[in-house]
Amino acid sequence: PTVTDVAQATLCPYLVYLKRICGVTEFSANLTLGNVLHQTLSRVGYMEQELVAELPKDRVEAISCIQSAWDSSLRKAVQDNINSLAASDISSTAAYGKVRRLMAGFAEILFEGAKNYTPPDEVIIEQSFTDIELPLEGRPDRINIYEGPQRILEIVEYKSYGNVMDITESNVLQACGYQLLSERLFEPDEVVLKIVTSGKSRRAAMTDIRREKLLKGISD
Repeated sequence: PTVTDVAQATLCPYLVYLKRICGVTEFSANLTLGNVLHQTLSRVGYMEQELVAELPKDRVEAISCIQSAWDSSLRKAVQDNINSLAASDISSTAAYGKVRRLMAGFAEILFEGAKNYTPPDEVIIEQSFTDIELPLEGRPDRINIYEGPQRILEIVEYKSYGNVMDITESNVLQACGYQLLSERLFEPDEVVLKIVTSGKSRRAAMTDIRREKLLKGISD
């Protein structure tokens, strides 16, 4: 199973039944816009270290630089999803405006993080992983790997809505599922989970109860 399916099944098994057994697929304007946002953030992720290193000290100028970099990435993401947007009756102009407004908060997050920015030794963006022994597979939005006296993994999940209170237990379980997968594949000394919305960043934590739920979901 996938990490997403396991996380959803622990809270609503019927949802996974509809998707996997009945073949009911979700296709909506919000899903399409979410894809555009994720692709934009992925492109920016590849240029993040260089971008942060060159940021002006002035806050307004720095955020403007971040937004300019994201604008070019956003235009490419909109173009790549032009058919899906049309199928959802969303114009490219409307998609650009909607996602750009969401991303204003991400610019603030990156600016604040730049003050104490430590470049990861490795960045893995939207790469699929499979653990045959569990069995489990997943594709986290981003993994930052820090090598040193201890090997630290920071798993980052992006959620494309505006209020941190909208983060659900399913979102947290999904991040914990990626930790479960990463623990076996990367053997880190520490794992940090971060869920990022358009305006805020929230830490999540693997607990014994969440680990038990995930392992039960995998075995079921």
